[in-house]
Amino acid sequence: MKVVWSTFLVFFALHAESLSEGVPPFHPESIENILFPNSQEVELKSFRVPSPRFRLPTSFDPYHYAIKIRPILEVITGDFPQWSAPGDVTIFGTCAFPTTNITLHSQVAINEASVKVVNTVTQEEVAVVGHSYDTEKTFYIIELGTSLSVGIQYSVYIEYVAEVYLENLEGLYRNHYDDPDTGVTKYSIASQLQAFGARKVFPSLDEPAMKATFDVKLGRRSNYSSICNSPLVDSSPIPGMDDWFWDTFNTTVKMPTYLLAVIISDFTYDEASPDIFHKPVRTYGPKHLIDEGHGVVPSEIAAKVLYFFEEFFDVEYSMHKMDSAAIIDFPAGAMENWGLNIYKDAYLLYALDQNNERERRGVALTLSHELAHQWAGNLITCDWWTMAWLNEGCETEQDLLTIKLLKSKHAKIFPVLRFATYLSYQGMEYTNPEYEGQKALQYDCIMNAMRNDILDNSHPTVLPDKGNPWDTMTYNANLVYSKGAALMRMMEGFLTLGTLQKALQTYMKAYSFQAANQDQLFLILTGQANADGRLPVGSTMKGIMDTWTLQKGFPLEEYRPDNETRIYFIPIAIASQSSPNVDNTLPQFWLFQQPNGIPITHNPDEWFVANSGGTGYYRVQYDAVLTQKIQDQLVVDHEIISLGSRTQFIDDYFTLAFAGREGIEAALGFTKYMDKEQESSVWNALTYHLQIPRRLMLGRPESEGFKDYMLARVSSVLTQLQNSSDVNVGAANLFYVALVDASVAFGNQEVYNLANQYYTQWQQNPAVNPIPPLLRRNMHCAAARDLNDENFMFALNAFMGQSASSRTEIIQGLACRSDPATLELLLGVTTGTTAEIPREYSQAVITAIAGVYENIGNMIPFLMNNFDAISEYQGSQRLIANAIRDLCNLHSTSTESSIINTFVTMNRSKFTDPADLTIIDNALVTLRNNIAWMEAFGNPMNTWFNNNKNN
Repeated sequence: MKVVWSTFLVFFALHAESLSEGVPPFHPESIENILFPNSQEVELKSFRVPSPRFRLPTSFDPYHYAIKIRPILEVITGDFPQWSAPGDVTIFGTCAFPTTNITLHSQVAINEASVKVVNTVTQEEVAVVGHSYDTEKTFYIIELGTSLSVGIQYSVYIEYVAEVYLENLEGLYRNHYDDPDTGVTKYSIASQLQAFGARKVFPSLDEPAMKATFDVKLGRRSNYSSICNSPLVDSSPIPGMDDWFWDTFNTTVKMPTYLLAVIISDFTYDEASPDIFHKPVRTYGPKHLIDEGHGVVPSEIAAKVLYFFEEFFDVEYSMHKMDSAAIIDFPAGAMENWGLNIYKDAYLLYALDQNNERERRGVALTLSHELAHQWAGNLITCDWWTMAWLNEGCETEQDLLTIKLLKSKHAKIFPVLRFATYLSYQGMEYTNPEYEGQKALQYDCIMNAMRNDILDNSHPTVLPDKGNPWDTMTYNANLVYSKGAALMRMMEGFLTLGTLQKALQTYMKAYSFQAANQDQLFLILTGQANADGRLPVGSTMKGIMDTWTLQKGFPLEEYRPDNETRIYFIPIAIASQSSPNVDNTLPQFWLFQQPNGIPITHNPDEWFVANSGGTGYYRVQYDAVLTQKIQDQLVVDHEIISLGSRTQFIDDYFTLAFAGREGIEAALGFTKYMDKEQESSVWNALTYHLQIPRRLMLGRPESEGFKDYMLARVSSVLTQLQNSSDVNVGAANLFYVALVDASVAFGNQEVYNLANQYYTQWQQNPAVNPIPPLLRRNMHCAAARDLNDENFMFALNAFMGQSASSRTEIIQGLACRSDPATLELLLGVTTGTTAEIPREYSQAVITAIAGVYENIGNMIPFLMNNFDAISEYQGSQRLIANAIRDLCNLHSTSTESSIINTFVTMNRSKFTDPADLTIIDNALVTLRNNIAWMEAFGNPMNTWFNNNKNN
């Protein structure tokens, strides 16, 4: 039988993810087809060409900077003010075109009288006749009396004073930490120059393609030390300045201004063994943390990652050393400055006896990401910020965690070559294979990208140039990091890792110390792919990948007999019942501009799977017959279908169902076999899509079928995992923690028994909490739900002796118990009647109690009866407004809505802050959307679970 495989529709309207935020269901008419619109070629070209309005003239080409800067951390009589940084810079460059001015970037105070322009060949000065400034573009323009000569080298000398920022953490900024031995707050100075911060530290040509070498001298007091990109070569007293020293650093390699980095502090370091890597690899941080061993693990991981990437790229690491520094106040999570990476302290420091497996994984991924940048982004840099995906996306496959760490930090995260995200997974797979980075890539990157690629703030991976570079660099960080990695993973799928790696090696060698764009990468990829026979005849990587990088969205493949619509250039790997090809991702077919689809000969009695391996950046939907055949196969033997495909089934079908494009029953059918599924990536996808059902359905009598159905599957897999793996280490530990969380939610008595065992041990030795940190919240909850009064009172009495984070976990656990006496005791913290819990934990108590479905019957009367007492004790009504918000987030029936709305109507006039009413009104919108969601999906899901709970 011949079946025509057809349609490719790009959709990026809000659907499944919208529903999770209470947005009404997605309807098919909201699909926007952006594949090959009439204006596409014009539109895509506009993405490629940066606006010249904010770009520097190219008449002066820099090749070297000599920088001296002396940041002042203390009040010193007769010196410059505290938190200023006097300095001077000499910029050496070549005249490329005749010009009578030199335009630089600058956001520092320039001493105009000091400015000198010198012909370095003749040593003659060029007359400086004026100075002008364009504040919108941050340009400083030196006006010359005569024209510069083409091909001649000149130097530009400028004295200036920069600012050390206290709030705006870009340029030079103040950092602090509290010394536990002395109780003294200690200050230091660090830098963050990407993307436009160099101009806040020294006058410069601050664009990524304008690379140069750097000589740096840092001034410091004797009680500090300094580090920079390259090694320290000399420290000498500053003449005429008591207790001041110039630290002189070796000349850097050629690099863009945004990669320069400096730190002045009292930090110490730990160093990796030279047996791991042939150049010094150190981790810097506050002395007390380094002394406690927080630098040992990151130093060793960093050394191993550097060794791996040298081998992977077949290009030696270019700097003489690699330092990683932990900065408490660091704004961006992590930054890949060449030779001196700077990290938020929580993303770098790790001690075996103080941190958990999730944090160790985070350190490994973050290090892998930033060190991948030492090649992808530093050795080769994007030629303009619109091409940032080339820096970041490639790093993604090696750094699952980095995305999670960075994505919540800022709306503006400045990307370099997106190779890094892709590559970070490769690096972590080498240094810490126990975390199974390659398996996690699909969920962490591909699926994360798809969830962001349908949002209103979606955009192409090649950023549309908005003229103003600050606007251009305002983008969806999740999308840039994860989609770049997803596209790299797709290329690996249809090229093979071997072909991709050989092409990247060629690319690194061809463009070392240069700036590049995606066309240059695609040209090299095409050459290697053709040599290895990986592409369809007559196609190029540019022709294929431009369609993915120059427009937002992604295709939906629908596999139905004789369906007809437009298609797209997409690699399709096929697996079937008779040829499962579990590990194959090479495409047997390509879809490109065949409006009637591709006829494929297929046995109608067998199942087949498209996008085998799940490496393609698109969703797949089958007709009902094929869907049922695949589901039947999963029940019989799921491992004959690849892990990537199994993960994709869950993500695609639940996404399509919640978007109104597929029945929810079809999505649920893919869960029947889950009692045998022991791969965490599949469970991660399912857990993600069950967030709303768990929030809105659990605890309700009509949802007992949901609870029973999931409990059977979670319990089975938890038992299998405990019997087959060391659940204390690596990915198995994180999977175990996730299963325990689900077990508590669905009522696994064995987990409740485990909680009681931990509490028994704890009561025998109250000074040592035996519960593993990642399990504490769930164990407190399980112990409370088991209605053990002795455990409850022990936890309450132990509350004040715990750390701040542990106290919050105890509160979250105690609130799982919903009997009136317990709730009265806990809610007493909001009015001051419960002395065991301080007032500052009032919000944690409210949120925890409101998060338990059964508590609405006690919570609303408490708020009603104690409105004035809460307001007086708390000093405002914000806690009550937040309580309404938390209740609305959980509830979803007209009866519950009536209870909450009645309370709001009766008390609206008592809220004195308009912001509180805004919180409440938004919460009521969420409540209405929850009701709509339950009507659309909750009721059909309850019916399905009740019919299948014994299957």
